Amino acid sequence: HAPRLGASATPGLSNFNGGQRWLQRMSEGVYHADLNACNNFRTELNNVQVPALVITGDRDKMAPAKRGRDVADNLPQAQVVNLPGCGHAMLTEQPNAVLDALAAFVAR
Repeated sequence: HAPRLGASATPGLSNFNGGQRWLQRMSEGVYHADLNACNNFRTELNNVQVPALVITGDRDKMAPAKRGRDVADNLPQAQVVNLPGCGHAMLTEQPNAVLDALAAFVAR
């Protein structure tokens, strides 16, 4: 069955209501700056010489998975983890998958 709008895999959380609260509490200009950064992100990262984890969500509209892979292509020691069915709010949409990816990356 199709997921409900705003449904969260984490009991007691609502992605929709949480997002609404973030927007209400945000200072003027912050949301515009965030969207602008997503639209104009540059992938010139060749000088980064440390291991990096790039987590992408295949339903992310603000920072599409392809852009994340572009970033990883410019990081010499990048590992990419894609979260199927995940949008931009990874920590509220799939917190356990994000934690698993981070734990695996740190443990390697």
